[in-house]
Amino acid sequence: MKKKPYLIILIAVAFLGINAVQAQVRLPQASPTAKIIQNYGLSDVTLDYSRPSLRGRSFGEGNLDYYSKFWRTGANAATNVDFGSDVTVNGQALPAGKYGLYTIPGKDEWTVIFSKNTGVTSAGNYKPEENVLTLKVKPESHPATETFTIDFTDFSSNSMTMSLKWDKFRVPVKIESNVKEQVLSNTEKEVGNFANSLTQAANYALENNELERGLKWINESVALQENFMNLFVKSKYLAKEGSYSEAVKTAEKSLNLAKEAKNNFYVSENEKNIEEWSSLKGKKNKK
Repeated sequence: MKKKPYLIILIAVAFLGINAVQAQVRLPQASPTAKIIQNYGLSDVTLDYSRPSLRGRSFGEGNLDYYSKFWRTGANAATNVDFGSDVTVNGQALPAGKYGLYTIPGKDEWTVIFSKNTGVTSAGNYKPEENVLTLKVKPESHPATETFTIDFTDFSSNSMTMSLKWDKFRVPVKIESNVKEQVLSNTEKEVGNFANSLTQAANYALENNELERGLKWINESVALQENFMNLFVKSKYLAKEGSYSEAVKTAEKSLNLAKEAKNNFYVSENEKNIEEWSSLKGKKNKK
């Protein structure tokens, strides 16, 4: 007896359904992908890479023999790093943008490559003419790392270190940015005619020894509206240039307004400055 056509169709559909379910099985990645978005200065650095593990192997002269060979600096796909602003890398300029991060490891020296080609996964596809920046970096001894790791450490106001870590080594790459100039340039464009914004900008300029621009901003702030904050900052500019008598007078104005506002912090700070500067009247300030 022949099977009915609809029965054959049902069997076929059931078979396809089983295969569809099987196709959806998800397994863990042997080399999991990672994405790091690291805030730095006034922008972000974004890093995408895959993380292979040793699993009993060793790097370099062991059974992971990468020495003197092009490496995509990870597994599976190309490693990419995207800088949101212009930087210097180990002292060399690198414009903002997205780059392939590749390496040629060596026992005593690594070649670290930033390439405009973000999709290179093998030596056969690597073209040195696509390099934007090439560095020579000495690896350092480091506590054993099972899974390949790229991280950001050693932060300061204008620098950080990107480290490549695996097995018993660390390859440090120093990244720096002229954060101060970025802040001051942006301030010049964006600060507008707001007393508090001008005061904040002037205080930042004072802390970074950019006195000409900062003095302009604090004078503009005071001209718009005198308050204990901008007078406090103005008094510090006057003291910085050695005008201690004027600095004391301005600090006394700030002190009185701070008392009216019951702001104990500015009361205390002004009192300390007045005492210090009063003893320096008539003396030349060493800038």
